Amino acid sequence: MGTVNAWKELVHWPIGRSQHTLPALLLAALERIAPFDQEHKRKLFSLRDILIRELHELLGDNGVLVFPAFPTVAPFHNEPVLTPFNFIYTGLWNALGMPVVSCPMGLNGGRVPVGVQIVAAPGNDRLLIAAAMELENGFGGWHVPS
Repeated sequence: MGTVNAWKELVHWPIGRSQHTLPALLLAALERIAPFDQEHKRKLFSLRDILIRELHELLGDNGVLVFPAFPTVAPFHNEPVLTPFNFIYTGLWNALGMPVVSCPMGLNGGRVPVGVQIVAAPGNDRLLIAAAMELENGFGGWHVPS
């Protein structure tokens, strides 16, 4: 792996010459600016760690959270570029280091795929898979999109 010049890739992105998504490039460019000083970062990391501990306590060894996978039904190709902050629905769990499984729930009235995420405490992957299988079976699961 090499380093990526985010600014150069941002120039290439509109003409389809970048291998990276626009949200990833914007995030990489913003990380270079570093808007927070070290003290502010320490406070943010401390708050993150408190949230992680609280979630681990809440979920324990047998709890799950069922959470939207996205704030809308499945978007059209490249449509998420217009709503770059919708990634937070999945990015939250990634930032907290929580295991998650995405579970297809079927199709909505317009025959567009819908789904949820199931979140558990670390080490509970079997619980996630079992919960996803139950939800998928109960709600229809994956279908070929229209």
